[in-house]
Amino acid sequence: MSARGALEVDELTSWARRRDDGIDVSVRLPGTALPPGPVQVRLVAGNARRRCDGTARADGDATVLDFRVEQLRLGPVAWQISVRGGEQDRFQRVRARLLAVGTQPVALLPGPAPATVHPAPRPRDAQTRLHEVVATLPPPVRTGLRRARDVARKGVRTVQGLRERSTGGAR
Repeated sequence: MSARGALEVDELTSWARRRDDGIDVSVRLPGTALPPGPVQVRLVAGNARRRCDGTARADGDATVLDFRVEQLRLGPVAWQISVRGGEQDRFQRVRARLLAVGTQPVALLPGPAPATVHPAPRPRDAQTRLHEVVATLPPPVRTGLRRARDVARKGVRTVQGLRERSTGGAR
C-alpha cells in the first residue's frame, strides 16, 4: 500500500485489452490480501462513476484483480480504479488508471495521477468601441459588415501574395 492508502500495482504483469465490445483488465496488486472471490470495481472520472463486477484471486503474496467493462460505458478520459471485496467494505483506490479512447489502443496507466496545473488563460483583449457599436446593429447589417471585412482581408492577402512573388520571397 502506498503512503496515501492506494493499492500498489505490479506494472509488469498488469494489462488491459480490448475484446469484442468490452475491455478486459487484469491488475496484480502485490502485498495485498483481498479475499478471493467476487469483487466490485468502481471507475471514477470527475463526477462520472461506473461500476462493474470482477474477481479477485490469490497469486503468492499478491492479489490479481480481473474485471471487464463495456467500452460504451467509458468516455475519452482516464478512469481511476477502485475495488472492494464485499458490500460492507469500503472501496480502496488502486494506483492505476484506465484509458480507452475510441479505436485507439487501451492503456492501463500505473502510478499516481499527475498533478498537472495549467497556467491561467490569458485575458481576452478588451472589445474596441467599434465592436461594441457593431454588436448593437441588426443581424443583417452585421452580416453585411462581416462579408465586407472578409472581402477586404482576402484582397489584402492577394496583394501580399503578389508582392512576395514579385520580390522573390517574404520581407
